[in-house]
Amino acid sequence: MARDGDKVDDIGADGSDTFWVHRCEKANDAGDIVFLLNAWINNPLKQHKVLSRLINLGADVVCLLETRIRRINADKFYSAFFDEWNMIDNYAYSEGGRIWVMWRKQWSFSTLRANDQSLTIVGVVNGHRTLITVVYGSNSRVARRGLWDHLKDLDSEVGSSPWVVGGDFNVTLRADESSDFEILGVHNSPDMEDFQGCLEDLDLLYHPFLGPSFTWSNRQDDGFLARKQDRILVNHPWLSVYPDSFVEFKAHGVSDHCPESWTVQCDGNPMQRLFLKLKRLKPKLKNLNKEQFSDFSNRVLSKRANLERIQLINLSHTDHRNIEEERRIHAELVDLEVAEFEFYRQRAKVHWLKEGDLNTKFFHQRVESNKKKNTIKVLVTQNGQFLDSFDDMDDELVSFFTNLIGTADPMVKSPPMECLKELLNFSLPDGAEAMLTKEVEDKEIKEALFRQCNGKSPGLDGYSSWFFKAAWDVVGCDFLAAIRFFFLSSSLLPAFNATTIVLVPKALNACMAKEFRPISCCTVVYKTITRIITTRLSLIFPCMISPSQTTFVKGRNIVDNTLLAQEIVKGYSRKSLSPRCAIKIDLQKAFDSVD
Repeated sequence: MARDGDKVDDIGADGSDTFWVHRCEKANDAGDIVFLLNAWINNPLKQHKVLSRLINLGADVVCLLETRIRRINADKFYSAFFDEWNMIDNYAYSEGGRIWVMWRKQWSFSTLRANDQSLTIVGVVNGHRTLITVVYGSNSRVARRGLWDHLKDLDSEVGSSPWVVGGDFNVTLRADESSDFEILGVHNSPDMEDFQGCLEDLDLLYHPFLGPSFTWSNRQDDGFLARKQDRILVNHPWLSVYPDSFVEFKAHGVSDHCPESWTVQCDGNPMQRLFLKLKRLKPKLKNLNKEQFSDFSNRVLSKRANLERIQLINLSHTDHRNIEEERRIHAELVDLEVAEFEFYRQRAKVHWLKEGDLNTKFFHQRVESNKKKNTIKVLVTQNGQFLDSFDDMDDELVSFFTNLIGTADPMVKSPPMECLKELLNFSLPDGAEAMLTKEVEDKEIKEALFRQCNGKSPGLDGYSSWFFKAAWDVVGCDFLAAIRFFFLSSSLLPAFNATTIVLVPKALNACMAKEFRPISCCTVVYKTITRIITTRLSLIFPCMISPSQTTFVKGRNIVDNTLLAQEIVKGYSRKSLSPRCAIKIDLQKAFDSVD
């Protein structure tokens, strides 16, 4: 729990409307309640930004509104916090699960009441039965009447217990809670009257707060509008039991640098031009990365502080607002956070939303773990000898895989082509030859590129498929020309044909050469060419491959071979059968080689 004087980070700067830290202190204990409005954590980046900061908040209760996560995906989010947090939601009343409440497991809370616009938990805090109601009001006046009736029914269960009600009510209480008050003057709308009547019946009070009077704005220069739609309300027992509590309203918060280098023309054929431009671009990208994207964490913190400062000014001093400056800083913050997120996600090699943990600390841990796991420091030979120098390990690995793959036997000669045709007894169906040899279209090339995964390791040139996708408007024409040139000339530049061979451990604590599996990291140009060829051949393969081949064929199951082998071998012991044998193939050579 947070203690008096603790600094609480701002998670509202990730783009949500606003959030409040509600600290209730008693003796040496303290409990922080965080309300995060319009969380919109249905995409990985928002989840990353919100959850990475919850680790440092020191909060005991966290309320998320408008998460926009479908019920089917909620379990993936929950699993990241299962060990330390309890969580409830209102999916049973609202299809989108508009309200989530989380609390640390050392606290004893349970659900008391819930509907589509509110969720109430009750528990014991510092020896007192305490109720926390989270509200997310509807935009419809008719629907909000259901919220007012629900709160009035809930009041009968509160009794003399401390009760705090907070969230986005989607309605103002008084005319002066809107920045257009000077224009419209004093007035009372039917929505305000409904809200005022509810508070009078419940005898709820405004809790004193720090921060701007307005909590929402439309961020527009023309027709600027700011309002107070978010609020914290408490009853009289709350003020008596938690006299030191306070509320703080926080600010709501959250380039193409290289075209000139690319557009300068190069000599040579289309494939040579693509290579030369990529080679010329690489040092510029390195400098850009060093100047603009180094020290991610501190740069994000500094930019977020600037955004919070300008937002507080715009909300507190509507006469001197600077919306354009807020937009600019917000855009720069988003760019930095996206770059930070993509950097650590690629380094961590984690498929987002499938690994349970979704925060920066987790990414750092995975990066370090992968680095240690994938670094070969010691190798043990078949004789038990330990090798720790680079040259010795290099010799051992080259020797092992050379012997595994073997060398060509001079006594074995390739069969004549006519013999193979007779053995296969297969001919292409009508129209297949024209389909296989027709000119490659730009659409076909682009589809082959964009179907490649973004997070795969790059080839020897260091460029991933994500680079070409993101910069397609700049590099697309040259990329298309290079691929078309290959299919017209059957010539592939050695730089694009180069492959990095990487050894991947097959088990934990791998220390022998046989416990590593080699994989090839190819260039994007190479992958695109092979994908085009494979896509065309895939239309012919089903009728070319024998029905007895069940492995690595779409629509067939490798288990069929196992069942067939069992049935065949089952009767081998019978004396009435003719002589026969079974051959066991060394699958290790098929899986542990790149030939």
